[in-house]
Amino acid sequence: MKLAEIPLVLQRLRTGPAAWDEVACAFEGEGATWRDAHARARYAVLLGLQYDRRPEDRELVVHLLDQEVRYAQQSPFQGNADSLRLAAFLAATLDDVSLSWLLLEAKRANFDTACGFDVETLFACGVARTWAMVLASDRPERDAFIELAGNGNEPRCTQDEVDAWWKRQHRDFPARWEDEPALARLGICIDLGDLEAGAEILHAWQSEELGRAEPGSATERQVLEQARYWWSELGNTEDAAKAQAKLDEQLPELVWDRASALERAVKIYAAAGWVHAGLERLTPLREALLQVEGFEQVGLGRMAVEVAVDLGLAAHADPQGAAQAFAWAEQLLSHGVGTSLVLLEKLCALATRLGHGERAGHYDALARTERERIAVLLSR
Repeated sequence: MKLAEIPLVLQRLRTGPAAWDEVACAFEGEGATWRDAHARARYAVLLGLQYDRRPEDRELVVHLLDQEVRYAQQSPFQGNADSLRLAAFLAATLDDVSLSWLLLEAKRANFDTACGFDVETLFACGVARTWAMVLASDRPERDAFIELAGNGNEPRCTQDEVDAWWKRQHRDFPARWEDEPALARLGICIDLGDLEAGAEILHAWQSEELGRAEPGSATERQVLEQARYWWSELGNTEDAAKAQAKLDEQLPELVWDRASALERAVKIYAAAGWVHAGLERLTPLREALLQVEGFEQVGLGRMAVEVAVDLGLAAHADPQGAAQAFAWAEQLLSHGVGTSLVLLEKLCALATRLGHGERAGHYDALARTERERIAVLLSR
């Protein structure tokens, strides 16, 4: 959804409950493909309400919170989503103590919310006021509320803690889009799927921050690392690779950190199709790894092999470059680096691409054995 569409969607929903079906939970798929088809639209409306708050939106806010709670309860991925936190904040601003019961359901929706959803949210209308309502209630959720939000017959948090919570909420959810920090706006654009708007924000942020940073400084490196991450999140592998190239100008001194940085560089270059740049990093990567005692027993060794194979499988890799990456990967494997099913399948694919039938058969056999082992484990 585009940022510019949010006011129009919100205007449509403000016509009444008949229009609310487009933000109601719509679950589809199973396992890794499970999703709520309306989650993004619901988040967009919540953002619209954050920046345009009106008293007459009470019922819409409650409906959105109810749907967010339902999503958190049903999602196989669990999570304590920003959309749930925003819905809870908007509900808290209504100053309706009876909504504490719905906020309780948000708190106990799943394991992640039980751990990460702020208990102060349940007391947003005031500790004394909320606790008195709970103690006087005959609702079936009363005992669960006391157990989750209390210590015996006393509330778990103080009014000072709730006041501090309110300050954090107003900081995290400002009333104007312009008051959101640049990277927060960027994250919102990514969540909405408006990658074009996100790219504009990131370009401006990166230019401004690099303009203030001293060349070669720790601050410049931090900005470039953040830029690389966000460009990757936007799916802009080209600009992520450009940021990585600047980072490569000054690698860390410690061998573990240097090996980790070089592994990440090869991964970024493989994604961008910068095969030559990736191949150039393989030799120093191996040199750094060999200086790390026991590297073959930790994940970094396997990750290094995998990024080399990804480099060989990159669309822009010519046969010579692909063969170089494959030979490098096999050489590192000879040190006893562990493999995974995904890595074995990639090794088989690269060997097949290069016409190495014997090596392809070798890795295919290992992959079959690994699949059988996993199947046995899952059947127990």
